[in-house]
Amino acid sequence: MSERNEFSAQVLISPDQMKVIAGREQEFLSIFRQQLQEQLKTNELLTALIQSLSDEQVDDDYAEPLTYMDGTPVNGDG
Repeated sequence: MSERNEFSAQVLISPDQMKVIAGREQEFLSIFRQQLQEQLKTNELLTALIQSLSDEQVDDDYAEPLTYMDGTPVNGDG
């Protein structure tokens, strides 16, 4: 199966929307393709983020923290 840059989908368009698009189909499709390309980049970035987060070492949720959120060490004094 060959990879295609074109796509096909059924989209419902109102008569008012069709008036705006009429005669400017190529411009509309060009903008739509640009939006899809940007969405693809976003999806790739999100996928990379999810993969990198899943590769991190999983900490024990019940382990006592060694530092506070500001980075200062926990002394164990309770």
